[in-house]
Amino acid sequence: MGLDPARQPSAPLHPIRMRLSISLFAAALATVSAAQTDFRKDPTLYIVGYSHLDTEWCWTYRHSIRDFVPKTLRENFAMFERHPDYVFNWTGAKRYEFMKQYYPAEYARLKEYVRQGRWVVTGSGWDECDANVPSPESILRQVLYSNRFFRQEFGRESNNYLVPDVFGFPASLPSTLAHAGLKGMSTCKLSYYPDTSHPIPFNIGRWIGPDGASIVGALNAQSYHTRVKEDLSSSETILKRMKDQQAKSGLMLDYTYFGLGDEGGSPEPESIEWVEKSKKSNGPIRVIAKAADQMFDDLTPEQRAALPSYRGELLISKHSAGTATSGAAMKRWNHRNELLADAAERAAVAAQTLTGTPYPQARMTDAWQRFLGGQMHDILPGTSIPQAYTFAWNDQIVALNESADVVQASVGAVARQMDTQTKGVPVVVYNSLSAARPPRPKLGPRRPTRS
Repeated sequence: MGLDPARQPSAPLHPIRMRLSISLFAAALATVSAAQTDFRKDPTLYIVGYSHLDTEWCWTYRHSIRDFVPKTLRENFAMFERHPDYVFNWTGAKRYEFMKQYYPAEYARLKEYVRQGRWVVTGSGWDECDANVPSPESILRQVLYSNRFFRQEFGRESNNYLVPDVFGFPASLPSTLAHAGLKGMSTCKLSYYPDTSHPIPFNIGRWIGPDGASIVGALNAQSYHTRVKEDLSSSETILKRMKDQQAKSGLMLDYTYFGLGDEGGSPEPESIEWVEKSKKSNGPIRVIAKAADQMFDDLTPEQRAALPSYRGELLISKHSAGTATSGAAMKRWNHRNELLADAAERAAVAAQTLTGTPYPQARMTDAWQRFLGGQMHDILPGTSIPQAYTFAWNDQIVALNESADVVQASVGAVARQMDTQTKGVPVVVYNSLSAARPPRPKLGPRRPTRS
């Protein structure tokens, strides 16, 4: 059973499966919906309205806050008024924090659209983060903190990891996401630069991790720049993709994005109009344009089992080469934060258990969320402009200081309860690991204190 930090302030925050009653209710409704869909007989396209925002890339947080976040709100509000059935999906709890802080009036209006199901908070990430450099614990925290924010602010949470623009994925990711309670993930980046040496294993299938845990992967969701210019219910392109899926699984279904990027906003009006027409047309394909989560809920266990499966990495070799090593300073700060935050939580739990010192929940949450934002898929890989790192490095250093303060205060609280009466100078040595840590520290001569 996972520990929810909102309920158990002393917990070291290792989430496994986080589901509130509202999510269980939604899952029950999804089961009813899935029972009505026979993908062997009814070709079904799930198309996700979305606009991509690189929170920092060729611009900084300042530009996203000033230009792109309000643009996304403004344009989609206008589309909601013009198209009563239009549904928009957007990711990144960090971006919603920007809305709440800088645009409170629009944020209140947004909440009403979320309540109506018109605007879908999705993606299960504090930001759309890189998948290769962060530790599995960081990925878990991306899911934990984003979905907790979505629950607290909107009464919603997401069942999928929506990362269209990430530069490849490690073989461990499906296990990490499955243990975080997610059902699926989607991306389109693998199709940008097709590589015959690393082909996409399927459009929709089961991606299996090293421990046998799996998620449903929509690995070829087309581009988030997709403009719709035809009736999708009879699209030859979609039918061809479905026939390929049918050959591998017996199921005729597909999952794609439509919209624009990389500066937020909304899909083009023409695309929205074509999608709305497609939903009402009588072509052979049933078109569903709703939440990004829906397909992952609609698939029954039997249908999931019929999907093709794959184990291993999902590599991109013709794009983003060098991002595993470039921007070394950002990677160093991130790694130090991952280690220090872990040490801080361990020390704080020990201090609470042994001395009754209150667990510093708010401070640890702030530290984690600050440096998780820096794992965004252009910041951590090193593909953002130099000015972007003025902001990103600052967050990393603030987070390090917060975690360091927690370690110092927590270890000090425990040390003060110890009997250090001895001959000579007593020294307390703290080891943050759960195992012996050779070699023993060497202590130099005591320095004289100033009066």
